[in-house]
Amino acid sequence: GGFDEDPPITSRLLREFATSGFLNAAGGCCGTTPDHIRQIRKAVAGIPPRQVPKRVGRAKFSGLEPFEIGPDTRFVVIG
Repeated sequence: GGFDEDPPITSRLLREFATSGFLNAAGGCCGTTPDHIRQIRKAVAGIPPRQVPKRVGRAKFSGLEPFEIGPDTRFVVIG
């Protein structure tokens, strides 16, 4: 297998991620070319950086359902 996604597809997808607030950084890896990077740069230009949400001091776990433990949580048995 190899990387066969062309620059227009890559840049379009990363633009969607950026406008949805999912993107922290954009770049390439094995198989991307300078043209990929140019088109990614153009696609995300002017989109403001993702705002990192304020962290809440709670322990978060997940199994089938998300579960949070905080100072207001009563005794919890896990397992």
